[in-house]
Amino acid sequence: MESCKYTSRVGVYLDDELTPEQRQMMAAHIEQCAECGAELESLRGMSQLFSGPDSQDLTPRELARLRSVVCAAGAPEEAPLRLFGALLAIAASIVVVCGAWMYEAPRPTPRAPYAAHEMPAWERVATNLRVDPDPFFGQEGTAAIDPNLAEWMMSGLSDRENRRDPTQN
Repeated sequence: MESCKYTSRVGVYLDDELTPEQRQMMAAHIEQCAECGAELESLRGMSQLFSGPDSQDLTPRELARLRSVVCAAGAPEEAPLRLFGALLAIAASIVVVCGAWMYEAPRPTPRAPYAAHEMPAWERVATNLRVDPDPFFGQEGTAAIDPNLAEWMMSGLSDRENRRDPTQN
């Protein structure tokens, strides 16, 4: 069975979204095409299923009766407000209990500051990368340190094969 290429346009025709010329052409096609006619009837039936009863069909007496039944049952918007109020009260009580508990909890005792032990000179230099002045020589003792010492040490560590043993001549 071959499918009609206009079947997808039947919904647009039913919703009245076509220009007057297109609508006229589509109406003529639907009269001739059985597939498009069946699609139109199917869509109309589905539209009727989804359309609810028209409120204009209710008389004023029926509307009044409907209102009285709804009001007697209680407004549905009150239930979420009650739930929200209850949750808010529970949260507030939790905050009050926790605040009282923290107020009554024993205060932590301040700890004694970390007693720094005297570090050896090599450890002080390794941790802060500063050479302390020698107490015997003062500031002059630090100036006597070779500034190229680090480079000399690194070069001595990097090329082991080029170093010669000082015990051998």
